[in-house]
Amino acid sequence: MQADLVPVLVSFGDPKDPKTARLVAGDHAEAVLGEGYAIRGITAEVEPNGFWPIDFGGVLGEPVTRGIDAKLPWLAAPGDPAATALQAAGLPAGGEAREAFARK
Repeated sequence: MQADLVPVLVSFGDPKDPKTARLVAGDHAEAVLGEGYAIRGITAEVEPNGFWPIDFGGVLGEPVTRGIDAKLPWLAAPGDPAATALQAAGLPAGGEAREAFARK
């Protein structure tokens, strides 16, 4: 895999705690995910996101990043927990850190 083409992957030891974020290196996934785990390939599919914020599906596109607040409940908490997660994973947390967990 070419490093500049591989997306940044992060795993959470506890999805309810941003401090448990760990960077998953493509060539060393086993170190974070456990023995026997490896990343052998990544497939990404682009979905039309319609007209934000009205992207409900159908002719308006497909919903993107829906449900992330339920999976990472701390993301909507006061302060900057997204920056905490990025720092825990060893990633830069400049600017709007929450954007790292949202669609572009």
